[in-house]
Amino acid sequence: MNNNNLNIKKEILKKEKNNSNKILFLTLGLCFLILLAAIYSLFVGAAKIDFRDLIRVIFQGEKGMIYNIIWNIRLPAILTALTAGMGLALAGVVMQSILKNPLASPFTLGISHAAAFGAAFAIVVIDVSNLPFSSFLDGLYLPAITAFIFSQLAVIIVLTISASQRASRESIVLAASLGVNSRRLRLFAMTVSSVLTAVIISFVGVIGFIGLVTPHMIRKIAAGNQRQLFLNSTLAGGLLLIIADNLARTVFRPVVLPVGVLTAFLGAPLFIYLIVKGRQI
Repeated sequence: MNNNNLNIKKEILKKEKNNSNKILFLTLGLCFLILLAAIYSLFVGAAKIDFRDLIRVIFQGEKGMIYNIIWNIRLPAILTALTAGMGLALAGVVMQSILKNPLASPFTLGISHAAAFGAAFAIVVIDVSNLPFSSFLDGLYLPAITAFIFSQLAVIIVLTISASQRASRESIVLAASLGVNSRRLRLFAMTVSSVLTAVIISFVGVIGFIGLVTPHMIRKIAAGNQRQLFLNSTLAGGLLLIIADNLARTVFRPVVLPVGVLTAFLGAPLFIYLIVKGRQI
């Protein structure tokens, strides 16, 4: 009997070690792929840049048109795509975990659109000069603030619907699941997610399905380990958006496609699959 228990414990420890090694390999692999994708992005665009140009600009400090393209256009675009992808993916995995619903994400719950509406409302309707602290609110601050306010309204609506026992999974994207009993935790997590979404949307616009797709990609490998799911989903979101940005700049070069179009091609089929699968359960 003792030998059987000992063998069972050894098997469990062996499986945990294998899972830890697999997750570590996944994390390092994602970091490496992000680095490769970022380097490749420096060469992608309407203007052709070869490896020698890149070496001269970065290591020798050569000025000129290539210098401006790399430092003022492509490198900021890479960092923006990485940051936006990581933020949207993190918001998505938080919403799916808190609401206990595989369809939850800033895009599918309408939080991204609410934030976009808030930013557009600030740009088109509000006259900053008539407001107090106009010097502070001028520029990008006011759109970000109003995007956050409108995203919070969307969060309140989502939490209200999710708490209603009359809501059904078929009638709305968000299932009426109360897997987390702490209302304070739910509200805090959703608020943080909406802040991330509002800031990102106010700068880059609506980008769909990043927060939906990446948690499902990583959950196949890091299932059961919530911390690793959060970390690797965030890294995968950054990688996915960098790749989408590269494709947007190369598919119909020199025309640049909206990144949201490409992410929709990836996310829409998964979204439909999850809806069909949810109805069959």
